[in-house]
Amino acid sequence: MRFEVPTMRNECIQAVAQAIGRSITQAEAQGIEARILDQMKQLARKDPAAWQQMSREARLRAAAAEAGKSTLAAASKQKQRVALTIIAHDRVMNRYAALRGEGKKPFAAVARILDDASRFTRGVSNEYFSGLIDTFNAVHPRFLGMIEDAREAADLVREIFGEATGNAMAAKGARAWLDTVEAMRQRFNASGGDVAKLDYGYLPQPHDDVRVARAGQAKWVEDILPLLDRARYVDENGVRLDDAQLADMLGKAWETIATGGLNKLEPGKSQGHGMRANRGSEHRAIHFKDAASYLEYAKNYNRGGILSAMQGHVSRLASDIGLVEEFGPNPEVQFRFLHDTARKTGEADLVGPYLVRTAEMWDVLTGKAGQAVNVRLAEVAQGARNIEVFGKLGSAFISSITDLPTYFVTTGFNRLGIVDATINLVRSFGKDTTDYANRAGLVADSIISDMNRWAEGNIGKGWTAKLANATMKASLLEAWTDAVRRGFSVTMMGALGKITRTGWAALDAGDRLRLERKGVTETDFKVWQLATPENWRGSQMLTLQAVRGIDEAKLQAAGLTVRDQNRAVARLLGTIADESEFASLGQDLNTRAAISRGTQKGTFAGEFLRSLALFKGFPLAMISRHWGRAAEQWRVGDKASAVAYSAALATGLTTFGAIAIQLKDLINGKDPRDMTTAKFWGAAFAQGGGVGIFGDVLYTGMGGQNRAGLPNWMNLAGPVIGSAFEAADLTFGNIGQAARGEDTHVGAEALRFARSHAPFVNLWYAKGALDHAGLQDLQEYLSPGYLQRMRERAHKDWGQDFWWRPGEGLPDRAPDMENALGR
Repeated sequence: MRFEVPTMRNECIQAVAQAIGRSITQAEAQGIEARILDQMKQLARKDPAAWQQMSREARLRAAAAEAGKSTLAAASKQKQRVALTIIAHDRVMNRYAALRGEGKKPFAAVARILDDASRFTRGVSNEYFSGLIDTFNAVHPRFLGMIEDAREAADLVREIFGEATGNAMAAKGARAWLDTVEAMRQRFNASGGDVAKLDYGYLPQPHDDVRVARAGQAKWVEDILPLLDRARYVDENGVRLDDAQLADMLGKAWETIATGGLNKLEPGKSQGHGMRANRGSEHRAIHFKDAASYLEYAKNYNRGGILSAMQGHVSRLASDIGLVEEFGPNPEVQFRFLHDTARKTGEADLVGPYLVRTAEMWDVLTGKAGQAVNVRLAEVAQGARNIEVFGKLGSAFISSITDLPTYFVTTGFNRLGIVDATINLVRSFGKDTTDYANRAGLVADSIISDMNRWAEGNIGKGWTAKLANATMKASLLEAWTDAVRRGFSVTMMGALGKITRTGWAALDAGDRLRLERKGVTETDFKVWQLATPENWRGSQMLTLQAVRGIDEAKLQAAGLTVRDQNRAVARLLGTIADESEFASLGQDLNTRAAISRGTQKGTFAGEFLRSLALFKGFPLAMISRHWGRAAEQWRVGDKASAVAYSAALATGLTTFGAIAIQLKDLINGKDPRDMTTAKFWGAAFAQGGGVGIFGDVLYTGMGGQNRAGLPNWMNLAGPVIGSAFEAADLTFGNIGQAARGEDTHVGAEALRFARSHAPFVNLWYAKGALDHAGLQDLQEYLSPGYLQRMRERAHKDWGQDFWWRPGEGLPDRAPDMENALGR
């Protein structure tokens, strides 16, 4: 018994109208037959036998009743979205008007609003990632995080599917995952989303479109067909689809995955931007029958692995939540209104030290700039950048000691106690503080990135990313950065716990101004005041749990809502996270927009710009964040504070830049440089400000060579481009020299190239030992006179000699420390 769809329309309309007790609108009548059939399939799947015993009329009534509920829910959702849109519009435009009233130029006001939103979404993300600590702990990384325990990862997946494994850690991790994604789903829906809940454990399905396309439709369908839960694929009569029917459906799914959705593109039709609140509302088409089937598919066709898929899902949904809560259910429309309002003034859309457009900032904020147009191109380009990271940043930890002056300058700016800041910095390297901070919502970036590393074939897919991450771990740079930010964050969280015992109006004017500049409102502060701070090591901490612990009755009594509580938590965590990236520099929204310049990943322009900017993010962020903060103080008339801030920053950075230079030279076997010259202190300032890559250019010119013996212009072009030219010179250049009968140094150049692109060999604590164990001798053998040229260059550039002479197995003297004093 099949229903003839073309003749059903009037019957369906009448049945649905009868079910909801009113006439349906013309808009609601659109696609009524499809909705009825969809409801029939869903009802049939629940109990096929009972469904097949029902008459045609009974089935229609049952489906119409469900479709009626869906129609009413859709109408209710539309009303909710209209109300939320009005609220968000008023909030955004009132904020814009207030900023303009403070003297901000039109697009500077827009940029500030986007900065607020960026901090807000970061806060949302940190809250939910803090809930996934048990999930991460359920899968223990090995070999510096490069390889995850496949058995533990499989146990986690099985527990999420509801299959008991006897692994208590996996069960705890699965529970944390399911609770977190459910909380996120509910919050997104409360903000205008419409995501249904699966009736089994949710796991994302990040199909690798390249691998899917390479397999071909027939092979992919053949592989996936045995893995599906066939009970979920029935027609409107409750009859399971046969292989041919299911293969036809899967064929359409293959086209969508393999083309990245391009098969649905209608030529000539504007694509536009869909309402973000509609994300995730589509029915899932692929249902695996069990965990083993999911894992089998993941092994062959997923991108990045299980934990990477989970991390990606939480990151995307956190971003969606932040955007719809800040800009309403359709953020794109609200931003266009805000942007057009600023455009009407006739001012240029250029903001910040790098003159970026706010539209470019918006693309970074929404994730559009990070969406790969050509996935394969994006992967290759990112792989090339990863190789530069693990080949060239093995000693970056030494340069990162300049975090100490930025740490204390930032604590001073926020009026945090220097004693507490120092104690917390020391404590932040310990496990107790790390665990406390992660669960309090102060989640380290490394925790999030660590979830990216489980992939099939151990280090098969994504091996460059694994090696880059592992190198950062082995160099201690990751641990250092996390600890510095953690120490600051704990200190600031304790300070906020203290000042929130005071009313908003009674706050010190400077404290209130700093909070307002982070987008914190009086309503946010009222919520914070209702929280009971946690006592941790004598400090009253305004933690995530403290703010979430406020019950709804207490909120209502204060005239507040759960929505206010949500916003207050995001503002708290986002504000602290943002300031921690002043303490240990991280790129802000303006800097990220300056790097991408409106381009997307997976385009030639986008990948070129990202490669050009590699290793330049630190100096760019230094200008945007710290020098931008000093400029803002000057702009608002607080010139004394601007001068004091700049002086403290410049002095601290130069001092620690000098220390970093001397440490790197000592590690490389050189005597300290003469510190009595202006040349040295210029280099120290450049090093401290993160522009050490320009130091060689300043002193030897664009045509000179850097310390690695490579042309200085390669530093400015970026390491990827420089390496490409170096590879060309190694191959074609040597071929040309040989053809002209000239001497080549192909062996020495090949060794130098290989070393600068190999993981671990350039780690700051291993480099010297490996050099003197044989690499320098090999370099001398391949290029006679190489070691002598090294000594001559050091003496010419800085008047240095080597305390551990190149080519010698052991040093014959200690470093000449008096050389630092010019003696």
